[in-house]
Amino acid sequence: MSSVSSSFLILSASSGSPIFSQLLHLYAATEELLCQVTDFISNAFLSQALGATHPQSQCQAMLFPAAYRPKRSSTLPLNPVLQSSLEEVELLYEFLLAELEISPDLKISIKDEELASLRKASDFRAVCNDVIPKSIPDIRRLSANLSSRPGILKKEDFERTALTLAYTAYRTALSQGYQKDVWAQSLLSLFHALRHDLMRSSGPRASP
Repeated sequence: MSSVSSSFLILSASSGSPIFSQLLHLYAATEELLCQVTDFISNAFLSQALGATHPQSQCQAMLFPAAYRPKRSSTLPLNPVLQSSLEEVELLYEFLLAELEISPDLKISIKDEELASLRKASDFRAVCNDVIPKSIPDIRRLSANLSSRPGILKKEDFERTALTLAYTAYRTALSQGYQKDVWAQSLLSLFHALRHDLMRSSGPRASP
């Protein structure tokens, strides 16, 4: 938890967070990129878990419609949420830290066999493989919807956006040439959207 806490201080600092500039310049290095994004995601979940409850936008178009159309083979309920406690936040961080594998058909799995055998890991794979967007057009559409969306993200939407960010980081690290630039653009758009949401949620509440 020490690495999470120390990086959380960086995330909570001024709007000129060094993480953003490092992502801009270090995305070509696989290990550095994935470490930066994993730390950011874990800190984002921690910040949300520890933060006060804020009003969330209602009656808006769904950011992740697939969450309401589960596959028959999936054991997940409608609109699933992976983390609802600090312990689950830490477990999600372990999943990401253990390194993920992306198959040729874009199926995501956890490399570490012990972690992959946990019940929560099955839910994690289902959300990653059945709910979050995987193509550049779909991820760009998500980023555009996030940028024009008022209010604070719902917990489940924040979680799925963070997992989409993790997937995009992997695709950026594994791509080459022009494709790497395309994925990096999407990565930075999602990073900005999440960070903006955190800044809004940590700000003072609007007067009724």
